[in-house]
Amino acid sequence: MLNLVFNPQGPALPPPQVALEADYKAHLQQNYGIRFNQLYTLTNMPIQRFGSLLISKGQFHDYMNLLKSAYREENLDSVMCRNLLSVAWNGMVYDCDFNQLLGIPLRLPGRPRVHVKELLHVDLTGNPIAVADHCYGCTAGQAAVARSARLIHVAGASAATARSVARFFRLERRRMYRRTGSLGFGQKPVAAAIADLDPNQATCAER
Repeated sequence: MLNLVFNPQGPALPPPQVALEADYKAHLQQNYGIRFNQLYTLTNMPIQRFGSLLISKGQFHDYMNLLKSAYREENLDSVMCRNLLSVAWNGMVYDCDFNQLLGIPLRLPGRPRVHVKELLHVDLTGNPIAVADHCYGCTAGQAAVARSARLIHVAGASAATARSVARFFRLERRRMYRRTGSLGFGQKPVAAAIADLDPNQATCAER
């Protein structure tokens, strides 16, 4: 199985996934003899290197307005924070990968931060999800980023195994981030420069 991922190279939303997949299949087959199963279009999140780039070019607020204007309520049914958690290298738990990068932890009553060992016998159904402006990236247009868990496929494996694979790659990525203390290529953490994404301003939505 071969799946491809497409995301725009600038402050724009990705084109319709179905049409783009058909174009890619035709082009790659005719010119290179390459066949693939599915193509996923991903919305760029306004954090990390992309967020820094937007800030440096004065395009951050325009891009945020684009994401907000493209909001689609039906995408709320498939956002990954309603079904998955992100676990850091030190065991601290976040509602999603993006909240982890921005330092916005999963919240439980009376606990500002939660370790994964505290969740062994906890039912998180209905637990509030911390949200901020970057969450519009998961609800804009097709918002394939909100369904990123579907990109993890292990042939013949159970859903639990697929989730384990996804969790492994998340943990490895976080370990690298913690060791380097940087978001990559010498750029400072975007959260420190974006008031809109201040964790103290985060609100909650129901899981």
